[in-house]
Amino acid sequence: QISLPKSKPLIALHPGSKDTFKRWPAEHFIAVGRALEHHGYQILLTGTHNELSLMQHIASHIPGASCANPTLSLRSFAALLSHVDLLISNDTGPVHLACALQRPVIALYAPLDPAHCGPHKAPQATTIAKRTSCQPCLKRKCQKPFCLLQIGPTEVIEAALTKNLA
Repeated sequence: QISLPKSKPLIALHPGSKDTFKRWPAEHFIAVGRALEHHGYQILLTGTHNELSLMQHIASHIPGASCANPTLSLRSFAALLSHVDLLISNDTGPVHLACALQRPVIALYAPLDPAHCGPHKAPQATTIAKRTSCQPCLKRKCQKPFCLLQIGPTEVIEAALTKNLA
């Protein structure tokens, strides 16, 4: 159980994904979290029980950041997402859940095409996508997703700051 701050807008970072080829580097999430915390936002890390060490690693490098309970039921996780002012996430289910809840989202896509699996017709969603850099794309066999490295923290920070969060 965590207490949600009332005085600062809450940004959730979801750095995990069951597929490692869809994971933006932890260092980039740290840079984004630190910059947004500096701009007055509260940072919350979300993820599954298997992603707890990743969540804790990132949170430990962002002053004031906290981690959500990684064992929340889907219903409880949806309730948590309904309170965030922005979700920044890899290509994962929480992107679609936050969109269904009409929460602002920044979704990071590479190598998969968001036109096929992205947040369709969700006006509150911003998709940052880059093309695959390896041909053919190895997808699940990829050990280091170079295509995701094409998305820099500055691009994500700028997108977040244009969301005009409450």
